[in-house]
Amino acid sequence: MPEDWADHVTGAADLMQSCVDWAMAQDAPKALSAATNIQEVFGLCLGAWIMGDTVRAATARTEAGQGSPHLDAKLALAQVYATHLLPKAKACQSAVVTGADAVLDLAPEALRANSLA
Repeated sequence: MPEDWADHVTGAADLMQSCVDWAMAQDAPKALSAATNIQEVFGLCLGAWIMGDTVRAATARTEAGQGSPHLDAKLALAQVYATHLLPKAKACQSAVVTGADAVLDLAPEALRANSLA
């Protein structure tokens, strides 16, 4: 696997671990207030793992003289993932560790449809 993809996958695993560590250190309401963002982090980071595996396989085949436009497209798509989707995982992780209190401070009355009336 190219070194930059190994870094992407390792960084993604670290983001997932930081979310788990944070959630396990919280009481249930606070941890649950971040559940959507935690799931988003996990999904994006698992995508990085899949893309890393794709890059590893496509690179190995290309280096073995079995390159093709299909493999080139897989490598290009992995680059798009790394630059356009994977950065969202860091943003969601930040919301996990810094945004829970904002969710919990929101009064239920503020969510009612007629609260502005």
